[in-house]
Amino acid sequence: MTNDLQAAPDSPISLERIEAYLTHAGWSEDHRLDDGVASIWHRRDNDLAEVVLPLRRSLRDFKDRLDDALNTIAHFERRPIGTLLKDIQGLGADFVRVRVIHDDVVDGSIPLEEGVILNEKARDMMMAAAMSSVARKKTFIGARGDIALTYMKSLRLGQTSIGSYVVNVIAPIQIATNDIEATRPFSRVVTENLSAALLSLSEAAEAYQHTNDLTVFDATVSHGVSSNLCEAVLGMGGREHQRKIAVSVVATPTLPTEIPAAAIEFSTRHFKAIEAAILYFKGDYVLEGRTIRGYVKRLDREHGDEDGSISITAILFGKNEKHVQVALHPPEYVEAIRAHGLGLLVEVHGDIHVTPRTATMLNPLGFRVFENGDLL
Repeated sequence: MTNDLQAAPDSPISLERIEAYLTHAGWSEDHRLDDGVASIWHRRDNDLAEVVLPLRRSLRDFKDRLDDALNTIAHFERRPIGTLLKDIQGLGADFVRVRVIHDDVVDGSIPLEEGVILNEKARDMMMAAAMSSVARKKTFIGARGDIALTYMKSLRLGQTSIGSYVVNVIAPIQIATNDIEATRPFSRVVTENLSAALLSLSEAAEAYQHTNDLTVFDATVSHGVSSNLCEAVLGMGGREHQRKIAVSVVATPTLPTEIPAAAIEFSTRHFKAIEAAILYFKGDYVLEGRTIRGYVKRLDREHGDEDGSISITAILFGKNEKHVQVALHPPEYVEAIRAHGLGLLVEVHGDIHVTPRTATMLNPLGFRVFENGDLL
């Protein structure tokens, strides 16, 4: 044995997890002793490598024999026992690592209040991923489902890592111990969903910067993006949204997956787009510089006032109609009355504030009425 090997520390490491590691690392179980006290493992590529894994914890020397087995594995793989144990422990779990990057975290520490917020938002991110794994919604409000709550209780917070500042979320996965192919555990469904959602959000945020078109976020909902996830990502960037973040979803190799290995990054330039997505998903947003055409649906003017407002039926997105409220000065309002009476098309330009119930043009300009034949 080399000098860097030592007795394995007491830990709750399970035999099932050790067996899963051995299988993944290229060992195979050749046979078990008749009394079931131990299993014998060999390398497929080296018949001389042998591990005797004790199976009965009731044995008086179980701890010593387990130490021998682990040290044998570490010796063959030529690495410290501590590194081996860390890999075995992590083999039955997916890891979600949130790395924040900024001048104020270069030494591996973070301001206390910001650290609290970071951990809270990492938790919120996992909850958002769990909820969107059950149902796709733009916004989740109210009580959380039992499945999501049970999943959240299973999560563990690992030790922080040096590398700017890193939060490690551990999502345990039940390891199958037989040859029957099991369906994917919910924990894996969530981590795959989270990875897809973050990638979709990143791509949509990039697209929004170039198009200023909120509809680029529509397709992200089917990939698991919600306002809840957006708020979590935004919050992990700090109170002032000043820190770049990189989220890595690292899947245990015991359960095959197509989760990409590369970290998904969100820089400060993405945060404005994500803020817009949050309002859009919640149905409270502003469409900037829009020209709408439609028919005057309603006229409103208080007694004694010269100014008035009209409601124009217009299509803002796709095929959905909205009644847009537009305030007009006296000459324009008189023209609107005429357009309403004759059923003429009107046009106006400005920013539109949209809520779930209303749509209001904030700064209307260039109101005009199309006479019959103008559009031919």
